[in-house]
Amino acid sequence: MYDSWPRPVEGRPRKRRTYKGRDKVTGRADGKRTCPAFEGLISATTCRDSRGRVNGCDARCPYYAPLVLASDTPAASRLPLHKCYLRRLPRSGSATVLVARANPDATLRVVLLLLDFWKVGIQECFVDASTTEDALAKLLRKEGPEFEEVELSECQALVKWAETISREVGHEIPWEYTHWNAILDDMGQVAPPTGSLYKCARCSDELPDKAVDLMKRYALDAQVQFYLVCRKCGGEFDDDW
Repeated sequence: MYDSWPRPVEGRPRKRRTYKGRDKVTGRADGKRTCPAFEGLISATTCRDSRGRVNGCDARCPYYAPLVLASDTPAASRLPLHKCYLRRLPRSGSATVLVARANPDATLRVVLLLLDFWKVGIQECFVDASTTEDALAKLLRKEGPEFEEVELSECQALVKWAETISREVGHEIPWEYTHWNAILDDMGQVAPPTGSLYKCARCSDELPDKAVDLMKRYALDAQVQFYLVCRKCGGEFDDDW
């Protein structure tokens, strides 16, 4: 009878095979824990950072034992702030916000948000829970010189405005933002925007209620594009702008 199991090479111990897949949250190839809350594989870091904060994650999970084991990694909002960047695209009514915090292992935790101030608010959100300064610098060079370093408060105000737009028009907020917004600190403490929900496309002044209602009505229609100006700019419209 032949032994169908391959025998180890003499002097070399047999290694245990481990399977890794894509982390459902970060997209990195280090997922190895099956998580019922996220319905897929997640990494140990994502598991630790998510414990008790998402539906389906409770004390019955073998990895969740908050009364026995305390994580030595601080929450995202308590990580040291690295840098904040902002790219404004006023002619398209959009902006890109990037906030990076320093992990204890010298890597960076980064959130990048695409904001649409003329229609749906928070359009996209991307997170990398463990990247390097070199990778971040490469990304900024690739995106061009439009990114400028700004204060965290400026990023928070813009994200809060976009979040308010999303909630007002019924746009689904990306779950990456819902799960990782602590990188931006406590957004619940950020003051909501004042004035009209949408602003003038030229001077960022207030828009009349009728214009705002019209934009809210068609905000989720991908076939409709807006370029609305206030009464003052409406009388000074310049086609060469």
